[in-house]
Amino acid sequence: MNLLKNYIGIIITNFYTGYDNVNCIKQRCCVHLIREINNALWQNPFDKEFQLFVESLRDLLLPIMKTIQKYGLKKRNLNKHKKEVEVYYRTWIFNRDYNSLLCLNYQRRLQKNKEELFTFLNHDDILWHNNPAEIIVKHLKLQGDISKSYSAAITIHYLRLLSIMQTCRFQNKSFFHFLLSGKQDINDFRNADKTLINKRPYNNEFDINLFH
Repeated sequence: MNLLKNYIGIIITNFYTGYDNVNCIKQRCCVHLIREINNALWQNPFDKEFQLFVESLRDLLLPIMKTIQKYGLKKRNLNKHKKEVEVYYRTWIFNRDYNSLLCLNYQRRLQKNKEELFTFLNHDDILWHNNPAEIIVKHLKLQGDISKSYSAAITIHYLRLLSIMQTCRFQNKSFFHFLLSGKQDINDFRNADKTLINKRPYNNEFDINLFH
């Protein structure tokens, strides 16, 4: 984690414990948590206490996701959900006794990560998941399957181009037109062809089945 030791922005991470030592603001990936809970629910269909626990979390998250789908990731619209988060934690997480081992496990998880699960409510344009990072890794995996091996000299250039391509995609800009523009700063580049723009490819992305 030496690479991030002086980082002062916000990082979007999974629940890998190595990130605990990074001294900056974090947003933990809610999608990872939801997938885990979905799997646990499928595997334990007769745990009624856990089912109620999952339903309570679903009832908290769904209105937040609907706000994101309607308005995007703007704190002026998301701030209203902070009160709902506090009510949820007082009701379902803090000072509540559970018998189900699954409930106890996720109670601890949610308590530990309370601030880092809802960072996106306090900032503009902070995703609640790390799907874009995983999409980038998929590109690298596919290229590895094609090339079979990488040399260090080639890898650094490929990763640089991949980073630029995904940044253009995230900002709804044409990677091809950016390369031809001669610009060196993506923020200074504007699409010449407006037909290439797809409206908010990531901000409204919600392609998981939330709590079956």
